Amino acid sequence: MKITTCCKSRLLLPIDLFECMLTNSLCNLQAIIDENDKDSFLRYCKAPDSIKEKIFIDSLLGQENNPSSIGKYLCISCDDSNLFPIEKRYHYESELVNLLDEVDYDISARELKRILIKSNLNPALANMQICKSCCKMLIENLLLNNSLNINQFKKEEL
Repeated sequence: MKITTCCKSRLLLPIDLFECMLTNSLCNLQAIIDENDKDSFLRYCKAPDSIKEKIFIDSLLGQENNPSSIGKYLCISCDDSNLFPIEKRYHYESELVNLLDEVDYDISARELKRILIKSNLNPALANMQICKSCCKMLIENLLLNNSLNINQFKKEEL
């Protein structure tokens, strides 16, 4: 079974439901297209009948593919900062790291939370996975503010 995302859907955030861009209504299929079940797509898709076939083919070919959060996770640092549009706050698992893993193991989660609170940052960042970009910015800010010192980082990171 090969699954793809409908090319005429958009993700409604933060509720994570798909909407049809053609009808502006919730998608019955939640943008999931099974290439082996064309009949279900044609039956449940809310698009006009005259273009359903084209949507099915375009979606399988990856045409007009829309970014979505399927298989992605919200970075709480991106979400807290409001620097990025909401669709850019979601990342694949391979793009996420744990801040505590990026600093030396000599520092405890409790100590890292204390440092974050002292720096007026969300203490949940110590335990949650965040995107690599936010992690790098966070570490740089903590270093600039002298909240962390260079010796607290893993040797291979230097």
